Amino acid sequence: MTIDNPHSHLNKGFPSCTMRSFFPTVTTIDPNSSRLSVHQTLLQYPLVQLQVHPLRLSTAHLRLLGCAFVDTSPSDRDRHHTPPPPPPETETKESRQSPSSVAILSPKEPSSPLLVPTNGDSSHVTNCTITKACTPPPGLLLMTKPPAQERWARRIALCDMLAGKQTAMMSLLESSPIAAKQSRTAVPFRYRAFKEPVLGIAFETLSEYSTVPGPSIIYLDASDIRASREEHLRNLYLQYFSQEKKRLYQSHLGQLAADIAPCRDPYMAVMLIALAQAQRRAVQSRDRSPPPAEQAFRAHVLVSDVNDKSCLRVYTAQVPDAFLDKLVYPRLPPVRDTSFRIYHTTVPYEPYSSFRHRLTHAMSTHDKNQTRGCDENEGILHEGRRKIGKRARGIDEDENILHEGRRWQMGSPHGHKRLRTG
Repeated sequence: MTIDNPHSHLNKGFPSCTMRSFFPTVTTIDPNSSRLSVHQTLLQYPLVQLQVHPLRLSTAHLRLLGCAFVDTSPSDRDRHHTPPPPPPETETKESRQSPSSVAILSPKEPSSPLLVPTNGDSSHVTNCTITKACTPPPGLLLMTKPPAQERWARRIALCDMLAGKQTAMMSLLESSPIAAKQSRTAVPFRYRAFKEPVLGIAFETLSEYSTVPGPSIIYLDASDIRASREEHLRNLYLQYFSQEKKRLYQSHLGQLAADIAPCRDPYMAVMLIALAQAQRRAVQSRDRSPPPAEQAFRAHVLVSDVNDKSCLRVYTAQVPDAFLDKLVYPRLPPVRDTSFRIYHTTVPYEPYSSFRHRLTHAMSTHDKNQTRGCDENEGILHEGRRKIGKRARGIDEDENILHEGRRWQMGSPHGHKRLRTG
């Protein structure tokens, strides 16, 4: 693995500090990198800062951790899926023209005595009579109203307010075959003793589609990630304003914007890992046993974008249990491969009538029920590693003291040194 620094030109204009890139660029990957612990990776590549806030992760961090994005095209079933047939053309035209087909009879030629005043004066017709004659039957209004799932899909696609999108998505998922309901608790991303709540709304599936308790779906809008990332960097650099810190803030934000692809944001991996961690904790609480029964935990992230009203992005991953152990015990080398893939696909909003069906199908495309293929010896080894991990906590006392008082070790991009102003 080789690491270079392509942002060395950004060092100009900072006389009071030695500026370097905020994250390295990994050009080649060691085939055995997935077998390394977090501590071994830090020792092998000292310039790499793995212990950063989730909003500051880059593509280099994902490659070092063994997370890879895979773009999948829609299946033939989705591509050639046709919505339910519309009503016959005659009925459609009749329903559209029905309000105007109700004619107002002329006062000179009345065909009904109800429209003619009793005094014989046909020049005055009451407004109430005309209103009743022009009002279409209630059944015609119900025929033109779109179904609820179509209205929800349209709101997710076209609404510019985040609250409106969230309400529509909650109604859409709850009425779908997966019967997903909003989780009562927040989903945090955990690394050792530290945790950070992730963005978005978490859902739990309460049907036969889910065999593991706990949340498995997160929905959010991409604009929420961009705004939260800017706010996090602003709080990191601009607590005490200075021109030097302002340049650092703009440089760091610019590097992240240039490094992160719109459809491959590293924060997607953070949310998928957080869902897998929540599922494993739910399994341990249910079974009352440390090792979970599943080898991998399935998670989905649904992402809309106020700037893109054409499609919804779906991210699916099977996070292995060995990867979760890697975050809990960063000093212990994993016994199995910890790499996993994040499958990315797009679901067009239109036609709105079939959006819910296509979204459910996209989430179930890469779902594979995997069971742990461990024999008795591997189970004993796995249990022994957990006991070793408990003893390893005593070795990390100095490191824990260093972490104490801060949520993340690299709260400042320059370590323990504070920037001098003025």
